[in-house]
Amino acid sequence: MLRFGILTTALPAKDSKKSRNGNYVPNKTWRLFHIAGYQRQMKVLFFRAEDIDFQKRRVHAWTSTSKDGLSGWTRNYHPLPDVIYENYYLNLVGSDPRILKVRREFIRRGIPVFNPTLFNKAALHRILSASDSTRGYIPPSSPVRKASDVLAFLKTFQPIYLKPVTGSGGAGILQVELLGSGQIRVRSERFTNNQRFTKYFTSGQFQHFMARQLSKRRYLAQKGLKLIHKGDQKIDFRVVVHRDSTGMWKSVGIRPKLGKTGSIITNSHAGGQKTTWSRLFRWSQQERVHLPDRSALEKASIAVAERLTAFRPHLSHLGIDVAACEDGRIYVLDVNPRPGRDLLTPEMLVLVTQYTVGFASYLTKQQRRSSSHDFITPFQY
Repeated sequence: MLRFGILTTALPAKDSKKSRNGNYVPNKTWRLFHIAGYQRQMKVLFFRAEDIDFQKRRVHAWTSTSKDGLSGWTRNYHPLPDVIYENYYLNLVGSDPRILKVRREFIRRGIPVFNPTLFNKAALHRILSASDSTRGYIPPSSPVRKASDVLAFLKTFQPIYLKPVTGSGGAGILQVELLGSGQIRVRSERFTNNQRFTKYFTSGQFQHFMARQLSKRRYLAQKGLKLIHKGDQKIDFRVVVHRDSTGMWKSVGIRPKLGKTGSIITNSHAGGQKTTWSRLFRWSQQERVHLPDRSALEKASIAVAERLTAFRPHLSHLGIDVAACEDGRIYVLDVNPRPGRDLLTPEMLVLVTQYTVGFASYLTKQQRRSSSHDFITPFQY
C-alpha cells in the first residue's frame, strides 16, 4: 500500500494530552484527506518534522483504520512515506530550520516533496510578464527602489498601489493618489500594527515618507484598477486551482470576495467578506451589473499556474486572486501558494483533498527525477 505523508502541525504533538486520549478524532479537513487516501488504497500518515527518524527509516505518525475517519485514530511507527505533502504554514517554513532539513533529506532519498514555496511578488511579476500566455493578465507594474521611482510611476497611473514584495493578507499595502490640490494621499488598511492609515503629503514630504518605507522593505508598484463594485464594496475573485491524478491543473471553484465598505482591499484581515457565486450572480441580475464569465477567470488562473509549474515542478495548488474591471478586462492581482481553506465551500474542500491525494499518487507513478529544481530560482532577485 502506498504511504502518503502529510507534514503538518494540525494534529496533536507526541506529548500532548490529545495524543494520549484514545478517542481522538481530527477535524473534517484531515478526515477528508484520510477518506480520499482510503478510497485510493493509500495509507495517509500525518506527522511533524520532529516525528521523523531517518536513521531507522521510520516516522511516528497519526493514521486511521476506519473508512470515514470518525474512529480508529492512533499514533504509531510506520516506514518512511513514498511521497510527502508539506503542509506547514509559510511563517514556520521560514523560521523552523528543521523543515528545510527534513525536506532536503526526503529529496536526497528520492522521495518527492510537493507544495513548495513560491517567489516574492517582484519575482512573480517578472516571471509572469515574460510569457505570452500570462503577460496580458498582469496589471502595469514595476519594482520601485527609490521615492523618485514611485513619483514617476504615480505620474503615469492614477491611483497606484504599493505592495510589499513579501507581504500577505493585505498587510502594508499602500494606495497612493495625486490629488487636484497637488497633495498626495496615502491610505492603508493594515499599516503599522495592522492599523488603518490615511495621510496627506506635499511632494517633498511624500519623498521623505517613501524613503523611510523603502529603507524597511521592497515594494512593487501597481496601477490602480477600476474593479467592479457592489455598492461601495470592491469585488475580486479567489480562484482555487489544483493539480489532479494526471498532473493537470483543474479549477476547484471560485469564491467572490467583497471588501469592507470603502476599503482599498478585499482581504478578510481588513474586514472583507466572502460570498458565493450564486449569491453574487443573483445580485448582478437584479442590479444589472455585468459579471465576468467563470471560464475566463479559470482560464487566467490556470495559465498562471501552468507558467509557474515550469519553475516549481512539484507545485500542487494555488489560490489566485483575479480582478474583473469595469471595462471587462481581467487581471491577476495576487498568487497565494498556500491559500487558507477558510475560503473553501464544503464541496470545494472535498475536491481539494481528492485532488491533493490524486496528485500524490501521480508523483509516485512518474519516473523518479531530481527535485532540486524546486529550490532554484530562475533569476537572481
